[in-house]
Amino acid sequence: MQLGFVAGTLVSAIVNVSDVLAPRYVFAASALLAAIANAAFALASSGPGAGIALRFATGFFLAGVLSARHEDDGHLVPRRTRHDRDCERRGRWRSAQGRR
Repeated sequence: MQLGFVAGTLVSAIVNVSDVLAPRYVFAASALLAAIANAAFALASSGPGAGIALRFATGFFLAGVLSARHEDDGHLVPRRTRHDRDCERRGRWRSAQGRR
């Protein structure tokens, strides 16, 4: 599952899925596909090859859930707080504090 998650994260970052599509749709589709892969693992896994492939798929799709969630989190923080956080990250925190 961890290798699938890493692969899913890389693909999501390279393709910019959450920037191209609406994050809520990416979240919903990824969660649904991860649930289907997990259910298939529980119900239809006939051997180690199929089990490993289905666990890989579960991790791959769960990475889409995480990337969509991170993309959407920025909208939950008030604009002023986002600005302060961005200034702190860029090393301009002192000058931003003086403008309050």
